[in-house]
Amino acid sequence: MRFGILYPDGSKWTNLDWSFPGPDEEPVGPVVIGRGGGGGGDTWEMSYWLWPLPPDGPLTFVAAWPALGIEESAATVDGGALRRAATESEVVWST
Repeated sequence: MRFGILYPDGSKWTNLDWSFPGPDEEPVGPVVIGRGGGGGGDTWEMSYWLWPLPPDGPLTFVAAWPALGIEESAATVDGGALRRAATESEVVWST
């Protein structure tokens, strides 16, 4: 499966060409980390952490699964809406 995210400023992340920064390094571009999930049968749900929060503008998610004959498709959401939603988050514990 191929999965990618295109930020409004043109930066991108894909599961085909990413690397995770070391513990003392700040990432150069967008980073996506799987946070678990599950399911069964025909339904699966996965959670991901996206950094940094996107700027205002279109945030595009692209996916394809050529091995199963699923062609590339894309969905666009408002990056600003995600940023605004993040302002409602609460710190549960500090590191």
